[in-house]
Amino acid sequence: FLYFIENQNIMPPKMSTLVKEVREQFPLDNANAIVENWLKVVIPTSTNAATTAAQVALTLSQAPPQQVLDALDLLQSLQASVASDLYTLISTIGTRIPEMKEEDNLGVSVQIAVIKQLQTVESELVGGDKSTGATLNFKVSYLASRAAVEEKLNPTGKDAQPSLSASLKAQLLQIDTDALLSARLAFLKLAASLRNTSVAVIENSKKLINPRNVNDRMVS
Repeated sequence: FLYFIENQNIMPPKMSTLVKEVREQFPLDNANAIVENWLKVVIPTSTNAATTAAQVALTLSQAPPQQVLDALDLLQSLQASVASDLYTLISTIGTRIPEMKEEDNLGVSVQIAVIKQLQTVESELVGGDKSTGATLNFKVSYLASRAAVEEKLNPTGKDAQPSLSASLKAQLLQIDTDALLSARLAFLKLAASLRNTSVAVIENSKKLINPRNVNDRMVS
């Protein structure tokens, strides 16, 4: 909508005011604070959690998998928080895309490229068409897989008998191990994605906010 009203030959004063008000809802200080928090808090937390997950995977038993649940809870919390941050950054940049001009769209192309990068990270977190690994809803599928095996090991009913299958017991342990390894990779992927995205935002910050300042140089 903002793109449409900014690309009219003469923008009505009310529309111009509306665009200004929308942009003011996403102040630059908030965007800067998000990137700083990613670099100083989220990335180190995610990296440390990946190391912990790998260590726990080596010491799992068939006891209740509280350590697995703790890892998945932390992963889900980070993913949800980062997804919210991404929406804020997308809006901060997107609401500052100016009128398209045939002769000067380099800065606009930078804005669009960074927005696409942010959207790719968001898709990786929430489970888009091409996402793989432990996404935002991974804990639900982990619990479902574990419950199915637990039901076979300890069936309910009048004449039900617990299974003595060694393979089923091994499968339960493998589900826990796989969940931790998936979480570890997801933590590392999150850290890498945020690291790359943060650098892209910082290096291109001038063009992201003022895409038509001819004195700015695009940093690739």
